[in-house]
Amino acid sequence: MKKNIFAAMVVLATAFASCETIETDSKSFDELDLTFDVADPVSDTRAIKSAWEEGDEILIVFYEKVENGQQAKLKYTSGQWTLVQKPSGLGLEAGSTIRFKAIHFPGSIGYDKIDNTDYYEQLGYAGGNVRILKEQRSGELTADGVLPLGTIALDSKLSDSEYQIVVPGISASDSYTMAVTCNGHFSSIAGKENTPYSFGCAYAQVYFPYFSSKGTITFGGGLKPVKGVANADGVAFTCYYNEPSGRFDSEVKDTDPYKYVFSLYDGGTYYYYTIPKDSDKVIAAGKAIKLPTFDGKGSKTNWKTSL
Repeated sequence: MKKNIFAAMVVLATAFASCETIETDSKSFDELDLTFDVADPVSDTRAIKSAWEEGDEILIVFYEKVENGQQAKLKYTSGQWTLVQKPSGLGLEAGSTIRFKAIHFPGSIGYDKIDNTDYYEQLGYAGGNVRILKEQRSGELTADGVLPLGTIALDSKLSDSEYQIVVPGISASDSYTMAVTCNGHFSSIAGKENTPYSFGCAYAQVYFPYFSSKGTITFGGGLKPVKGVANADGVAFTCYYNEPSGRFDSEVKDTDPYKYVFSLYDGGTYYYYTIPKDSDKVIAAGKAIKLPTFDGKGSKTNWKTSL
């Protein structure tokens, strides 16, 4: 009899054990560590960098995570990339993955909350090439809060209409701006100096990156002075190519002989380099053009102060 009671107790205990809930660690992490590699930059024209430089930054934005602090930032110092801003508030659990995008441009990359309607100011872009990683999926988040990103390769342009103008002989610290028109007509409105008179005569628009409400990298642009950044040959001005052909303003359509007018402005004086209408030289989207050396504000052999 005792044996039967003991056997029944064993069966009962086994039944209770089979019904017991096994708790798992499904917590989300307030802040994540990242593992990653960064590929060398891809150079598709002679004007674009072919190696990372001290102080370069990469901003990583995760899909539908656009609040301040949800981004990660990497910085290149002493020959290696380090994580200088950990992403927080992503709400990820161990074992989950997430899509992300990445962006690089010269200088410090900021991030102003997505509800800032002035997209021109969102990332603090001042000028230069924009390179992006269009989209990639992370590896699985580990139980101790480490998210593997894999290799980050910024090999895509923000726009295929991007092109560069390189001017040797000047320094980015001199804060020159560039405009390119077919006729040399520029705005004289304070704060908009060296802005093309209209889209009908502009070959170069300023453009800038920003993130949409879901974290998609896109760009805007318009008629503003184009700022330059340091380049191995001098200063490089990155523009969005605009083709004014067939849309010239009637009052300036046939008033001067220039195919292109490149205008440098130092805040007080305009310096012009011109290409005549009958020249076979062209600028085009996706290309880089190197202009003659700026030969100072005295002799002005290549660059003139009047048209």
